[in-house]
Amino acid sequence: MPHAIERVLHAALHPIARQRHLVPWLAALLVMLALIPLIQAGSELIITPVGSAEMVERRVGTNVTRVSLDGLAVDVSVPAPAVDGATAGYYYFVRDAPAEGGLVVVQSPLPPSRLEARTVTGEVAADARVGAALRTELVRRGLSVGSAGPGARYLVEIAAPAREPRQIDSAATLDTLAVGTSVRLPLRFLGIGVATCAEANGTCDARALAGGRATFDQLAYDPAGRATVVVRTPYPPSLVRFQAAGPQVLDEAPIDALLREGPVSRLVGWGQVLTGAWVRHDPALPADRLWLGPILFLALAGLLVLGLRLGYPIFRPTGPSRWTSRPAATPSQPLAVRISGRLAEVDGRRLELDSTVGRLLPASIIGGPRLEMMVDGRRLTVALPAPLTGASAVEEGDLLRLRGRSPALWLRWFGNEALLVFDTAAARAAAETVVEWRPG
Repeated sequence: MPHAIERVLHAALHPIARQRHLVPWLAALLVMLALIPLIQAGSELIITPVGSAEMVERRVGTNVTRVSLDGLAVDVSVPAPAVDGATAGYYYFVRDAPAEGGLVVVQSPLPPSRLEARTVTGEVAADARVGAALRTELVRRGLSVGSAGPGARYLVEIAAPAREPRQIDSAATLDTLAVGTSVRLPLRFLGIGVATCAEANGTCDARALAGGRATFDQLAYDPAGRATVVVRTPYPPSLVRFQAAGPQVLDEAPIDALLREGPVSRLVGWGQVLTGAWVRHDPALPADRLWLGPILFLALAGLLVLGLRLGYPIFRPTGPSRWTSRPAATPSQPLAVRISGRLAEVDGRRLELDSTVGRLLPASIIGGPRLEMMVDGRRLTVALPAPLTGASAVEEGDLLRLRGRSPALWLRWFGNEALLVFDTAAARAAAETVVEWRPG
């Protein structure tokens, strides 16, 4: 990763890029690319949790564009009108609680079969009589539940567990868990169940049922192990858990047309349906945004600006500018070097170098020290003045990168500057004897 970041900085802060002022524009472009998805995600994340009663009583203003409902849907759906020959999904009537009269219409692309399969959050309970009583009651009502009945363990559905539930994939795992353990288990409900009071006493208080104070034992099966499980819920089998998020649509016409249908009005019964608005369910909301992209864009923009301000890579002198002769012998062989900087009027033009591979040639009988390099497929040679004095300087230091440091010399003379980077400190010391050459 540091190597990748270094390559980005190195490429973006190339001398040519700095000369053309590309870095500020590139940083601004990265910031824009980061802000666009952030703004879009921020607008889509403004989702107001509401209840059906709040919407029916018009306590949810028309300025609320996106809402989320978490309630109970009547387990009978109505196909929504077709659009361009394709189905627009289904209408569901959603209420907050079994005894709640306010109903909100939700248009959803989810088919009814999707509502039957859901993940249940509940606590493990153990009582063999619960499964047996449910089976007996269902048989008495003429309903077949198969030969394999539910076991002694069952689930009590809870809305807000006191501790983080444990995710399990099979109902067989219930037999290995302690009573009271909170779990999440994917199940498919069969729409079959009875009130627990009917199992225990054979009769139920009508007011308790109407007031939503009853519990119901529903039969579900585990798609993984195909075993039947009893789930005790605070709502009857005619209702299913339903969550939806989407825009609030302020249009009365579809709901008025829907309620004029006879079967629908009988389905609603005594409930009060909100007609002034309805919810278009968007399963993609709330969206789980991938924040990695914007974060990377902003990080790269910050690195580019920081690198531009600091002049990455950084040359750090190890001592003051110096001009002293060294006792070390001048090398007779060329020294491998990487050259960066500006060289004025070489071969009739000005060069901008960035880590160009070259050689430092020591003085010979044909002249003083020289820099030799390949540029655009041509071999170029730059003569160094002898010695580098007066309006020139030789500075010893290190070139600092994210990956580490490299020995370097910074040469400046008559409008030229060249940063020579070496593989070892010994090569740098030898190079100093070369550039400090004086004609004999």
